[in-house]
Amino acid sequence: MQKKNIKERLRDKFDEVVRNLCSPALWLLLSVAIVVIGLSLSYYIEDFSWICRTDITQAHGMIFDIAVIGILIFWLNQNGEIRQRIRTYKDEIDDFRLWESEEAAFRRWEY
Repeated sequence: MQKKNIKERLRDKFDEVVRNLCSPALWLLLSVAIVVIGLSLSYYIEDFSWICRTDITQAHGMIFDIAVIGILIFWLNQNGEIRQRIRTYKDEIDDFRLWESEEAAFRRWEY
């Protein structure tokens, strides 16, 4: 197996980035950004300092929202995993309850 030279590795990395950028979510983001910036361009030109202040305020609010929602989703995900694990263990115990053999007794901790 021959090692790739730097030019081939850079080309592969560039192709990977281009493939990832062509996702529908990115195209949606770009089209919405173009519409919003196009509609508010006159406000940016007239009173940039006011727009800049409000944009910075909105950015901080968005960061706070993302943090709160991220923590909430993480907490819900952890609780869901714990409940799923408990359900799996209960189902496994129920499966072994009616099984009459030495292995089943060992798995049910009956000696």
